[in-house]
Amino acid sequence: LIAAKSSDFIKEIMESFVERASDIRKGMVDPRIDNMLKITHEARLLGLDPRLLYEDAPNEADSKVNQCIEIIYDEYIQSSAIKGTQIVFCDVGTPNSDGRFSIYPYIKEELIKKGIPENEVCFIHDATNEAKREAMFSDLRSGHRRIILGSTPKMGTGTNIQDRLVALHHLDCPWRPSDLE
Repeated sequence: LIAAKSSDFIKEIMESFVERASDIRKGMVDPRIDNMLKITHEARLLGLDPRLLYEDAPNEADSKVNQCIEIIYDEYIQSSAIKGTQIVFCDVGTPNSDGRFSIYPYIKEELIKKGIPENEVCFIHDATNEAKREAMFSDLRSGHRRIILGSTPKMGTGTNIQDRLVALHHLDCPWRPSDLE
């Protein structure tokens, strides 16, 4: 378990969540405008990476995501002799086409900057049919691909790629305990 300390930016936003929650409890806000579920969802995004909520949020070197990137890279280097594979589970910040910040391409770009070949990092979301999924899994089992990012719903069950597995990384916690199991 790796804990990332909250930046000043995150602390400031969390304080605004506390104020919003207080206003909701006091009945000062129309629940169609703001509610506890919305705050909980935004806090989940903020806890992973504030750029998921605010485009201009700072990219903190010690953030949860950046710490994970360092660990992925270290595991990659340490397991090079056996072409070890790694799975990164992340249920929010998944790839999108609307230009919003996404965790997946950010992690891939940072790993490529560190020297990991682009073709060794893949997203489960790119396997758009069963044949592509099985080909991707075959590449992971053989060590041709070494890092896969995916959400729990897309990769949590039926993912048979443990042959060279050296690490699992859970960037966020699924809603249901059975999904983590």
